Amino acid sequence: MLDYKDNYLLNLLISSDNNLNISDIQKLLGISQRSAYYSISKINDFLEMQGLPKLVNKRQTGLFVETVIKDTLADTISSTLGELYICTSQERIVLEILILLVRKDFISISYLEELFDVSRNTIVNDIKEIRKMLSVYNLALEYDNFSGYQVEGLSIRKRSVILNLISNYEYLDKMKSLDMYTDDMVEQTLEILKILEKELNIKYVNTTLNYLSILISIIKLNSLEPITLGEEDKKVIEDSCEYEAVEKIVGTYLDESEYIYLTLHLLGLRIQFAEEYELEEDDYVTEIVQFLISEFSKTTLIYFEDESDLFNHLYTHMKQAMFRLKYGIIYQNELKEQILQTYPQISQVTRTICQKLEKKIGYPIGDDDITFIA
Repeated sequence: MLDYKDNYLLNLLISSDNNLNISDIQKLLGISQRSAYYSISKINDFLEMQGLPKLVNKRQTGLFVETVIKDTLADTISSTLGELYICTSQERIVLEILILLVRKDFISISYLEELFDVSRNTIVNDIKEIRKMLSVYNLALEYDNFSGYQVEGLSIRKRSVILNLISNYEYLDKMKSLDMYTDDMVEQTLEILKILEKELNIKYVNTTLNYLSILISIIKLNSLEPITLGEEDKKVIEDSCEYEAVEKIVGTYLDESEYIYLTLHLLGLRIQFAEEYELEEDDYVTEIVQFLISEFSKTTLIYFEDESDLFNHLYTHMKQAMFRLKYGIIYQNELKEQILQTYPQISQVTRTICQKLEKKIGYPIGDDDITFIA
């Protein structure tokens, strides 16, 4: 049977004027290559049961959907998308965490039972897993006998969890409408971010910019609790050209209390390319990059005749990454699985080096950044 994600994908394929390839599906649904192929296989089984031709994946043009499939299923699939919801336990837990983090009121077990149409025992078991997942971010799930559950901890860590989940499970909120944000608000936020790009003469990686647009929209629509930073950290951020651009461009779209948080992300976003934009020299980041290159050479006995390009690219990445690592901001690396599969030896060496680097900088380095460095 098709779960909600499969229904959503089939609806995309039926309603799209263009053929979608595997890469398109990965980006649209926020899933891995393996998951995309698995969904296509389930859809083909479903089509065969309906007496319809299977999807054909053509290397040059993508997935081809025959007209008879569109004519037969278009109305049915579209109408059931708003009603069906069959998700894995992991997907349900992700949605439950998002609800707990975004909603201001306490959340009861009975509310989650009704929302997901599952038993009380199922929700109780979910709660145990939620506690484990939140503890990784130093967040606690507190319970009140009369009101229900609520997440306690630093606002910046709560937002980090929201960002991490929407960057890995963006398709879930599209399928199970929880009214955490609106598409119009996301588009409006994205436009502002693109104006900021022009102001800074910089181009950020599109996927991270999209995830930031969703996060800012959630913050704005739900009036999430503002973050608090130390005076030294605030000064570093407020003295940046990014903060100056935010003050100039954002205006009343966001409360002034959110300027620092938005700037923090701009300082940590991955850069695709930059014109007339120079990262301020940082001796600490220079030391980190030299450490990475030196450790790689000592471990692999590979030495670079001219390491200037490698140094510059690593410097750009690590300069931005240090903000993310320090504040626990995690953006999904959409190439992570591909890098791990294609370059397993380099990935393993990089993981070992990053374990040493963690002791040096005092912050954990996740798989997403490890594979970027690899």
